Amino acid sequence: AYNACEPLEALLDNLIAQRITSGVQAEIIVINDGSTDGTAEMLATKGNIKVINQENKGVATARNAGLEASTGKYISFIDADDRVSDLYIKTVTNEIKSEDMDWVTFPWAKSDTNEIFFDVFNPIPSAAVWAYVYTWDCIDGNEFRADWQIGEDLDWLKRVLPGKKHKMSDQVVYTYDWDAN
Repeated sequence: AYNACEPLEALLDNLIAQRITSGVQAEIIVINDGSTDGTAEMLATKGNIKVINQENKGVATARNAGLEASTGKYISFIDADDRVSDLYIKTVTNEIKSEDMDWVTFPWAKSDTNEIFFDVFNPIPSAAVWAYVYTWDCIDGNEFRADWQIGEDLDWLKRVLPGKKHKMSDQVVYTYDWDAN
């Protein structure tokens, strides 16, 4: 998270509620990447989440910090200014467990038009790491290149995904905030 206090709070409230209703033990980790907008103060009011406050080092370093802090069986990334469905946790968990997959990719909606994006003919259907859920075996110790600020998602995906058991879900569970970027 970097200076996304308001949308992040709404996202966290949704995810925290889902942990109760989904029946899935989900670990929520937030990397506050040097925000100056009250994000750290807001995060201090949220219970039962892991928070890592660090100086601003960029998205790749923040994602690596989240990977390092994680103890879960499955990993998914959510950008602080985006939204997920009220069934996100249950859906991504069920999809990856359904056939013992290494990774699953999901179609996503664009916030300003609700247009759905999903290219099933591309070997890597989305170049954004948040359009997937992964097992630890799939990630296999791969980190994001900390010196990359653009294209770090695609670079990481090209190292992590090939040759692994996967499927493409038809469940739209993620809304990308096009205007925030």
